Amino acid sequence: MQIGDDGRPVFGSPLTPGQTLELPSGEPDAGGNTQPVMSYYGHHQYFEQVTDGCRLGRRPESPVNDYRSGEKLVFDTRAPDDFEASVRIEFHDGPQSRDAGLLFRCSGPAVGYDAQRALLAGLIPQTGLVILGRMDGQSWRELARAETKIDVSQPQRLTVRMQGNELRVFHNERSAITFRDGHLAHGAVGVRVVDTDATFRDLQIRPLPCPAIAADHQTLHTGLCGRLRSKRHFQSRSVLGSRHRSDRSFCKSTGERLPPCGGFRCPARSSSTNVSMSA
Repeated sequence: MQIGDDGRPVFGSPLTPGQTLELPSGEPDAGGNTQPVMSYYGHHQYFEQVTDGCRLGRRPESPVNDYRSGEKLVFDTRAPDDFEASVRIEFHDGPQSRDAGLLFRCSGPAVGYDAQRALLAGLIPQTGLVILGRMDGQSWRELARAETKIDVSQPQRLTVRMQGNELRVFHNERSAITFRDGHLAHGAVGVRVVDTDATFRDLQIRPLPCPAIAADHQTLHTGLCGRLRSKRHFQSRSVLGSRHRSDRSFCKSTGERLPPCGGFRCPARSSSTNVSMSA
């Protein structure tokens, strides 16, 4: 800013109406960007982007002022209230690996083990369990558990199906937990670890449409990759590569609009595309 001889600021000439302005340095690039956005909550040394995915809980070789906090990566926008989410998990701590899984109907995330209002479905190789629990921002409450066989030498597929208050958890396509929970009606989807090291890939989220077109599911988001937008000590923001489809917006039978995309910004009638990782 310049100051005139009279001591007043010199603002210059007004811009032409309708003229396009460049975003200030550090602002997200909104021009034509249809990629969904996720935010990382945890110490930055425990986050790493890998090919087609992300690694949470990676132990730094030379840690500096590090701490563990139940590292998580959460979409910035809501998912449909009724949805199916699935992810492939690779455990790096062998048979003694602890919890890794899916956060859903999540709101108010912050840095901390229980610092979110959310449900969590997870796998625990150490005890051979599929677990389901709920957090209220301050504490954890286990809701259900089931024994399962977890071969940590192979990627494990974890799936959550949520419709109304009914939820089901699947491990490697086999039903493990069925439960009813009416405490949380909506929220975002994310991934999380608890004092363990795991890689998440192939995240898929799709709405569960009305029964009239139940066989015509639309995949809102596929893939867990992208570029790290910025890094901060407490929170990093990451843009995920995705595949978008939005071929139907209304139920043929009732005429009602289907659940919204939950902020994934699916362009209407777009073809499926893959977005590869960029630096």
